[in-house]
Amino acid sequence: MSTEQSTNKKTAHTKALQQSTCPVTGMKFIQVPGGVFQMGNVFASENPKDDYFYFDDPVHSEEVEDFYMAKYQVTQAVWLKIMGNNSSEDIIADNHPVTSVSWFKAHDFIACLNSQAGLTFRLPSEAEWEYAARSGGKMERWAGTSNEEELDQYVWHSRPYDETPLVGMLKPNGLGLYDMSGNGWEWCEDRHLPYYAKNPQGPGRGVQRVLRGCSSRDEPMNMQLAYRFKADPYTTYGLGPGFRLALSVTEVGKTGHAPSHIACPVTGMEFVLVKGGEFLMGDVFAEGDGRELYGESYCSDNELPVHEVELADFSIGMYPVTQEEWIKIMGKNPSRFNRESCYPVTDVSWRDTQKFIKRLNSQTGRIYRLPTEAEWEYAARSGGRNERWAGTSDEEQLGEYAWHNGNLREKVHPVGMLKPNGLGLYDMCGNVLEWCQDIYDSAYYAVSPRCNPQGPSRKKSEHKIRVVRGGDNSFTPRRMRVASRLSEHYGFGNSSNGFRLVLSLH
Repeated sequence: MSTEQSTNKKTAHTKALQQSTCPVTGMKFIQVPGGVFQMGNVFASENPKDDYFYFDDPVHSEEVEDFYMAKYQVTQAVWLKIMGNNSSEDIIADNHPVTSVSWFKAHDFIACLNSQAGLTFRLPSEAEWEYAARSGGKMERWAGTSNEEELDQYVWHSRPYDETPLVGMLKPNGLGLYDMSGNGWEWCEDRHLPYYAKNPQGPGRGVQRVLRGCSSRDEPMNMQLAYRFKADPYTTYGLGPGFRLALSVTEVGKTGHAPSHIACPVTGMEFVLVKGGEFLMGDVFAEGDGRELYGESYCSDNELPVHEVELADFSIGMYPVTQEEWIKIMGKNPSRFNRESCYPVTDVSWRDTQKFIKRLNSQTGRIYRLPTEAEWEYAARSGGRNERWAGTSDEEQLGEYAWHNGNLREKVHPVGMLKPNGLGLYDMCGNVLEWCQDIYDSAYYAVSPRCNPQGPSRKKSEHKIRVVRGGDNSFTPRRMRVASRLSEHYGFGNSSNGFRLVLSLH
């Protein structure tokens, strides 16, 4: 696992936190800077009715050292990858939390994962879980807020349905952790006894284990962060339980297989480090004249000639920019359809993206920009591989990686619901078209420089047509190949147009 430079504990909640990725499963982990906090029902004194049966006394100080906590609960896709089966008994879907997992089965998963990853993943202690859920020990009633009027933005609750929602659909807490209140009970490592004042690893005796977080069917009063529940370690009842993983700081950096990640301190956007290199750009599957028969159509001449490109390192957004991220910077949502925080922002022109970037750079002191066309294609090809689509060259597998007219026509989806490509980048084919920085020229490949091409340079009157890449959800597989080149007027934006950003490293 590799990471970016750690932030100082005193500034951890205002600056980007260090993040790491599991090299086997792709699970994302966020650094939780340690500290001292008040553990337990810290709100009991202000309102006696909050002193519920499961809110054990006394409130007490705990000190937690730095650790890493999984951004999401373990999903069914991750469980299936390690265990080869799916234990869930409610909805069966890749990006939903795995459920009906006993404490013992969670440990079986961890043992298998650790043997493959060469790391020591574990369940969090109860103290770590509550500290992380409280956004680093803050006085929060639920994960992300203490205001019940805001609760629907952060927490699934009071649902009559016998299923758990998708992970990451609501807002994260202050550390960027999702679904720590609601959406499924989560096992902790500890045995369950009344609160223990000076042992953050839990009591050394007892049979029953601790569950935290509550299910999506629970009422707000019962799902506060101080709520403790106990269960036999072989329990698999109902909609739960599930779990998320923790990782000690000493484990991070042991392997170098996963790409490095950087988070934007203002929006929370995640960026993946792409190591530069050489690759062949253009329609590498053509026979040399732009006439490769594919389905009922031919590739386009603007994808030729195939030419060698060399790129420097860069970091690119893991997902297209979402509506929530746009609103944080611009204050209003331009998207006309599917107006939800986790969906890609749409209806933005190239010029709109430049306004967003200017404000974002001013607030962060960083240099964000649109990717060049060469950077986009190199990243979409999983670092320059000969891939027909982002993540695969097999059309039978395409529906696992991209939304297109064959798996669900003309409907935008939340970002990150399908598989990523080999660099861990999501939705680079399908969902929405993505603006690139370059001016468009159909004949540019014949004169493109080898090193870090920036697109054609033209006089002012001819620069208004810009490159778009990736295809949207209504495209056929042929039109959304990574080599496919399209263009739009820089003032045009519709429900197909979105974008992702690059973070300049120098």
